[in-house]
Amino acid sequence: MADRLAILIHHITTLSEPDQLGMTKIAKIVWLSDVESYRRTGKTISGGDDYIKDEHGPRHRKLYSAVESLKKRSALAERPTLTGIGKVRRELVPLELPDVSCFSADEIVIVDRITSAICKMSAKEASDLTHDELWKAATFSERIPVAAAAPVEGGLTPEIRQWAEAAIDAESPAT
Repeated sequence: MADRLAILIHHITTLSEPDQLGMTKIAKIVWLSDVESYRRTGKTISGGDDYIKDEHGPRHRKLYSAVESLKKRSALAERPTLTGIGKVRRELVPLELPDVSCFSADEIVIVDRITSAICKMSAKEASDLTHDELWKAATFSERIPVAAAAPVEGGLTPEIRQWAEAAIDAESPAT
């Protein structure tokens, strides 16, 4: 099975110039893409739900190891660059095009749309976007499930209500 997270990161790096996309923004794009996909389909694009609270927002626990594997395979190069505010941005430069055949067209559309929006923001703006109540409620390094971020406003559908009632009944001790 393909490493969907690594391929996803590789794809994201091909969607903009490296100076518009450091590790913080990549982490946000992966999170927001997974949340949006989960809202629509009940599954993540990255293929996992391994997010933790990081100082900059939710971060996939395997983000850095996926980047390292891409660098080791010479699919990406890392270019540390000093930003205008004196911080180092870890820019990722794609050295080849990724094979995205493991993703559906709908998944690619989600990632491309979110990447376009995030690339227009500063890293701080992108981080602030993910500093929501869910992130605030977690302690550092605590797991943040994608499903917890996926609910949308609106009433419960009959299907969701039925599922919830069945789940509660299943966990209730027999009397």
